[in-house]
Amino acid sequence: MATKWQPESWDDDSRMDVMFAPFRPRATNSVGWDAKVKFWEGVIVKYAQATGGFCFKLDDLKVAFQRHGRIPRGLDVVLKDMQEKGKLVDASQYHMFDQGNVQQGWSMWAWRSLAKPVIDWSWGFVRYFWKSAISIEPSSIPSMQFLLVGEIQELAQTLLAAQQASSEDCSVLEFSDVFHRWSDICKTQENLGYVIGWLQKQGLVVVRFEGELKFVKFCGRDEKVASAITEQELAVINLQKQEKVLTQEIDKLTSTVEFCNEEARLCIHAGNRVKAKSCLRKKKLIEASLEKKWKALDNLASLLHRLRQSDSDARIFDTYQTGLSALKNCGLDVDRIEDVLDKMGETLDMSHEVSSALSRPVAFSDVEASQEELEAELKNLLGEEEEEEEKPRPIKDREDNATRAMEGLTLSDFNMKLPSPPKHPVVIGKQREANFGH
Repeated sequence: MATKWQPESWDDDSRMDVMFAPFRPRATNSVGWDAKVKFWEGVIVKYAQATGGFCFKLDDLKVAFQRHGRIPRGLDVVLKDMQEKGKLVDASQYHMFDQGNVQQGWSMWAWRSLAKPVIDWSWGFVRYFWKSAISIEPSSIPSMQFLLVGEIQELAQTLLAAQQASSEDCSVLEFSDVFHRWSDICKTQENLGYVIGWLQKQGLVVVRFEGELKFVKFCGRDEKVASAITEQELAVINLQKQEKVLTQEIDKLTSTVEFCNEEARLCIHAGNRVKAKSCLRKKKLIEASLEKKWKALDNLASLLHRLRQSDSDARIFDTYQTGLSALKNCGLDVDRIEDVLDKMGETLDMSHEVSSALSRPVAFSDVEASQEELEAELKNLLGEEEEEEEKPRPIKDREDNATRAMEGLTLSDFNMKLPSPPKHPVVIGKQREANFGH
């Protein structure tokens, strides 16, 4: 039964005999050689994902990949090929503990931003054409510790995203605190050291060593690179540690005071007044020590607040300086402003004069008629309309008018009196003659 990282063909004896056999020269069968390398490469990646051990040696793989007492031959060829493809790197290049305690300042920023891209391009060019010259020697493979680049990159990005999304405001942490906080991402401190080392090489993390203590600072959400750890940040961390220790001591002493008080009550009920007094005396001493620690805790809280406030004040001051520099460089002065305002006033006056000229009525003297002539012409037109109305209309027009007038009339409009209906039956035809005959 294959385990989680083992391929489906792991129980196929005939296929495994081929895969466990030594590699033949690639020139004899390049397709088979590539397929075999691809098989073992997939097994190594799945093994690292399943066990969390993305840092390993050749001997570790030989022990893990044993099958029926057999050890796969040619794993060194697979590791060498993966290293040439950039899928494996020397683990010592990425471990945080081998970076030294020099912070990444302006010189490191210049290296990372200016020199490193050029060197990386040159290095890639050389690797492309002279792989054999930079390949690791087969004899050195057994002693080397390799690191899976894809896995460490994924873990590093996950860790950085989790830290930046954390609601706690602590970008600077001790290495042990980082491990306790994100142990679900990095299972071991060794793995965390490699992840921090990779982030440090990318400029996303700064590491500082103070004696045996290791401090880690992550870049913020809106930052592209992490800034150096300042003395103020270290002071805040130390004060926070002391605050935590004092809080634990206060909790412990408070429990002791309650215990002494309860023990004194039990002694009084038992009639042992001497022991009860001893418990109360011990309680008084602990309360005195407890009061001192409370005062020390208050002082620490006040000092922490002042340090954080000073950092905020420094950022505000930097903002003021930036704004002042921007105002100075905007190029404005009083003379230029007054000159522009004068020109603006002249332009507005000219615009007003143009508008007034356009709104003035225009007189066309050659075609303009007098008021008397217009009145006379109007009277003539009115007279012609009256004469037109007095002329008799044609018969056809009169008939049409009469027809339209009759269409809207009803019987009530004629005001006619009609006889009442008869009260007796009306006899019509032969019945009437018969009545007359009788």
